[in-house]
Amino acid sequence: MKKETKGGMLVLAAFLIANQLLNMPYHLLGLLIGVALCFIIIGGLPEKHYRAIKSLKQKIYKKHTKKADTTHS
Repeated sequence: MKKETKGGMLVLAAFLIANQLLNMPYHLLGLLIGVALCFIIIGGLPEKHYRAIKSLKQKIYKKHTKKADTTHS
């Protein structure tokens, strides 16, 4: 099982506990369930698409950090 799927299940468990035990606003509960579903969907993708998303994320991260390094000089 991929780490995204595990993380999604953990966030889903937090949502279920918060929904039953805590008096949280609905928009925060919606945020929790949305994040959980996104992680579970990403973790359930076929390996080809999963790797494409991971490489896209790395490209964006490298581009952002490179841009941040040049602006602080």
